Amino acid sequence: MKSTLVLVAAALLASAAFGQSFEVDSKPYWNTVSVEIKAGSTYELSVPTGEKWTDWYIDCGPEGYERTFLHLFDGLKRMPHLPYFRLVCCYAPEESTCFDVGAGTTLQATMSTDALHCFANDVPHFYWNNKGSLQLDVSPASL
Repeated sequence: MKSTLVLVAAALLASAAFGQSFEVDSKPYWNTVSVEIKAGSTYELSVPTGEKWTDWYIDCGPEGYERTFLHLFDGLKRMPHLPYFRLVCCYAPEESTCFDVGAGTTLQATMSTDALHCFANDVPHFYWNNKGSLQLDVSPASL
């Protein structure tokens, strides 16, 4: 019995060490991904090279895009200081808990949560014209 528990615990630790992959769709206001994040721990969040999604007719990767004619509307984006369609995640479904991900980031977790809430940075009432999704990989950082 004791050896079975040790094997189960080892399997759980191994699966956590390899991380998880999630789909982040560009259309929903919030994409909730079930992943345990612990305050004080470090995680690697990344999007594989070549992933693209589309804002109306503009294809881009997780870094998002800028257009001169859109600067008039920058203040209307959910995260005004970041480019359109930049990948953003949050500890809770509220903008005050968000952090920039882009193509990837090392997250020094400041909050604990059992889910991240991610989105394409856009103007709130313009998610209807979004298409596509990105793969988001989340794993504990190597020590």
